[in-house]
Amino acid sequence: MITGVLPPSICGVGDYTKNVLSTETCKNWKVLSNQKWGVIHIFSLLKKIMSEAPNVVFLQYPAEGYGWSLTPHFILIYVKYFMKQTVVTVLHEYSSFKPKGKLFINLILSKSDGIIFTSEFERVNFLAKNVNSKAVTQVIPILSNIRPPEVVRACFDRDIDLIYFGHIRPNKGFEEFLRAVSEIQIMRPNLKYHIVGQIPSGYESFCDVLKIKYPDYLSCTTVNASPDDVTELLNRSKVCFLPFPDGISERRGSFLAASQCGCAVVSYSGPWLTDRLKRAFMAVQRNNEAQEIVQLMTSESVLEFYQLSALKYHENRNVNSWEDVACEYLKVAEAVNGISS
Repeated sequence: MITGVLPPSICGVGDYTKNVLSTETCKNWKVLSNQKWGVIHIFSLLKKIMSEAPNVVFLQYPAEGYGWSLTPHFILIYVKYFMKQTVVTVLHEYSSFKPKGKLFINLILSKSDGIIFTSEFERVNFLAKNVNSKAVTQVIPILSNIRPPEVVRACFDRDIDLIYFGHIRPNKGFEEFLRAVSEIQIMRPNLKYHIVGQIPSGYESFCDVLKIKYPDYLSCTTVNASPDDVTELLNRSKVCFLPFPDGISERRGSFLAASQCGCAVVSYSGPWLTDRLKRAFMAVQRNNEAQEIVQLMTSESVLEFYQLSALKYHENRNVNSWEDVACEYLKVAEAVNGISS
């Protein structure tokens, strides 16, 4: 398994990869994760791969650690054409990238025997633009890093009105959440809200600026909470507002966590919607979020409807555990050339 990042670095792809590698199926797999991916490190990276003599290589891509380095591309060329081994790319994102980003990704995918997508939307989008691709493709939905509660509380049995869960950094919609809270408190002075998140390295100053701009709204914040604590906080929350700037999608880990914990999820519509996803959350209009969230909070029947809608999203999925995800990886490799576990 090749990945550009692993914990403790804060990155969704790193968390995802760690969870896959922690399964019984993958307990003997080797992992290649490097701090530096410049071209000058290609030979040392290839040496590590050759010493393991793998029969299949899974590449997690894109990931924050790679940047726009061509090193993963050159590694796949060597593994595929010189080592004559199977290459499967786990594609975490595609549609949202601009042409430069898609160029880098297409270079990777052109060397891939198999491609694992994390949503059907991404698979359809990719194949529509790459009709000549001969790679075996499969959708394996991501899972949340947060376990669901053993007992999901009814919406009227929750003491937190509103919660945010996710990264606390620019371009994640966090400021929109704070703005909504400030407006909601005018209408509901007794609003109980909570912020749960992680501050990626290098973004500490972003929080310092917000403390000045919103001095009264960051006191109810839990940073770097344990997974169990996150589950408990979400299970105590009625509404989870996730203001993703580009809209909600099926690969949003915070949406998966909140919905499986029984929160009524509120977010923006966007280009990544599927019919199934449309039924799992309440879409709000930008700049009118506070008004619509208050309306949701004041109607117990509507609140219960969106709670049940969020929970229903998780029914009838083809993967329900990280062990299932790992087993699906092997099925893709077998579909490519009959490799067995």
